[in-house]
Order: sequence, then structure tokens, then C-alpha cells
Amino acid sequence: MKLLGLIFFYPLAAQETIFEGVVISSVDYKPIHKASIKLKNTLKGVQTDSIGRFKVSTSKPSVSIEISCIGFSKQ
Repeated sequence: MKLLGLIFFYPLAAQETIFEGVVISSVDYKPIHKASIKLKNTLKGVQTDSIGRFKVSTSKPSVSIEISCIGFSKQ
């Protein structure tokens, strides 16, 4: 199965960027609880809540995120 992430990001003052969104299954479109969201090339990461939501911030100028969960392919 594949994960589908609905991700929004927006810059804040002092060069901070916030990523927030919802991780859902691409098969049945249900939220994924405890999916891992990691900012690549950093030590920062979070897990989704019970309804698939997450929010994480960074001060790095350019960063990618990786979403993973057991039983799903990485995105």
C-alpha cells in the first residue's frame, strides 16, 4: 500500500518554515496513525496523531520530508 500525504508549508519570521498536513492511505483514504515524518538530513521528526495530522518546523533553508509507516511504502 502507498501513503498519501497532504502537506502544506509556510515560512515564518527568522527563516523558520513549518510543514503541516495529514497522512492518509492512498487505497481507502483513511488517516494513518503514528506514521513517521522525518526532515531529511536532520535529526528532526514527528509522528502523526490519531487522525493522521502532523506539524514540524525547521530553520534550514531547503529541506525535504520523508513519510514512512510499517506496512506502507516510503514516500
